[in-house]
Amino acid sequence: MIGSFLAIEIPAIRNKVVGDTLSERLRAWLGLNPWRKWGVAGAWFFGGFIVWFLFHILTGKV
Repeated sequence: MIGSFLAIEIPAIRNKVVGDTLSERLRAWLGLNPWRKWGVAGAWFFGGFIVWFLFHILTGKV
């Protein structure tokens, strides 16, 4: 799973085109802009969600 993510992400990071990496696209899709009023809070919320989601996927617990 991590290998497939890296296979997609590493070429996007190396070509240095703005908006090409998965994290940049997720920020755009979710409207997470750190300079906006709720941008930092939204980023923390999204990070917490990702941690919970990975825990959920790997352990099967809620």
